[in-house]
Amino acid sequence: MAGACALLLHAALLHPATARAGNDDGVLVGNDAAMSGGAVGALTDDGSATWYNPAGVAAVDRDSLDVSGSASMLRLASAGDLLSSATGRGADGGYYELLGIPSEVTLVRRLDPRTNLGLGVFVPQVTNHTDRVTLRDPLGDSVANWQLTQQESSSTYHAGITLAATVTPTLRLGATVFGTYRSFALTNQFFGGIDSGSGTDSVFGTASLTSSQSVSLEVSAGLQWQPIEGLSLGVTVRSPGVVVGSAYHVTGSALAAGPGGISFAPTEDSGLSPNFDVITPTRFRLAIAHTWERGWISLDVDAQHALDSPALGVRREWIGGVRVGARVQVDPTLALGTGLFTDLDPTRAIDAYGATRIDFFGGTLGMEFRTPHRLGEGESAPDLVFVNTVAARYALGTGQIGGLRFDAAAPMGGSTSVQPVATTVHELSLHLGSALFF
Repeated sequence: MAGACALLLHAALLHPATARAGNDDGVLVGNDAAMSGGAVGALTDDGSATWYNPAGVAAVDRDSLDVSGSASMLRLASAGDLLSSATGRGADGGYYELLGIPSEVTLVRRLDPRTNLGLGVFVPQVTNHTDRVTLRDPLGDSVANWQLTQQESSSTYHAGITLAATVTPTLRLGATVFGTYRSFALTNQFFGGIDSGSGTDSVFGTASLTSSQSVSLEVSAGLQWQPIEGLSLGVTVRSPGVVVGSAYHVTGSALAAGPGGISFAPTEDSGLSPNFDVITPTRFRLAIAHTWERGWISLDVDAQHALDSPALGVRREWIGGVRVGARVQVDPTLALGTGLFTDLDPTRAIDAYGATRIDFFGGTLGMEFRTPHRLGEGESAPDLVFVNTVAARYALGTGQIGGLRFDAAAPMGGSTSVQPVATTVHELSLHLGSALFF
């Protein structure tokens, strides 16, 4: 029985799980977005426009360098009966992670009075955590002990170059080409043993390490239009992300020992190849904002279509998102902002241990400080403007995670199955941003 259990568990744990938290917009990149919940598509006018709406790069009226980031993110997750037995016993799982994330670096240069060039690197998704679950399960005259550890890390980096132009005083157009690098690593370790109390104990264990990297390309185009005084519209379309190369490496082993002897089953698989699979869907974004002399209020909505890419393990359904934000300029040196947002999960089904389907809902609150420094006569600009932003973000995630259910007493040496269980995630992050206009 131990050998069969080990092989079944090895098969269940060998395949990589999807990222546990964050979805597509786990980090709000850019200072304005961090303050206003990401509702900036109609108004963004700094380096982060490369990410949200490339037309906004044309609104930057002087060269700028923007360095911003979620200096720290605390993520807490809990899941009941993440490890469970057919006898009805279960053990709760969960994790916490504290991350430091440099979410954005951008540079905008003016090519001429109507045309700007933008460069940016963005990190909207990062995760790094470890789950540990232990379950003691009496089985008649025997006792089964189970212990499962899973460590996961993933990150996504986007580098973009934008060309944007002011077509008329009320219309701006822009386009961005992105190159994206994704990395993922997952380590599983499972150990189990059955103590019969009569010297016929059996023990088994499995371990696996999965790593993958990919590079993809996509294009984004946008416009910002002010049809009447006090009303601004923004439209952005981002093309599907097409993988142009990927690599993966999977190693694993299953070990079992009992009255019948010892069994050991190692596995290994790897690959490196150019390919042209679609990894992300087309994304449509529409934004509308009401502006006045000292502030604005904005609404952003977006949609992404369903996508199936079996070679990449991508199975997404249609999803949408909503963001509402506001900003008020208290005086020339201080601005306040707040916002509400959704970050929904496109996962269709939970079919592996650790896979998640979690929808996030949250809000932001922040402030911006501007400090101008006058320059001497003959300089290319009248002053240097230093901008510092501090913003807090909280998000509550609710949904399901794939738990593992054991039945050591089942025929044919036991069985395992993936059992979706409820999970809750709390995210609290602090955004610290700096920008220089020169």
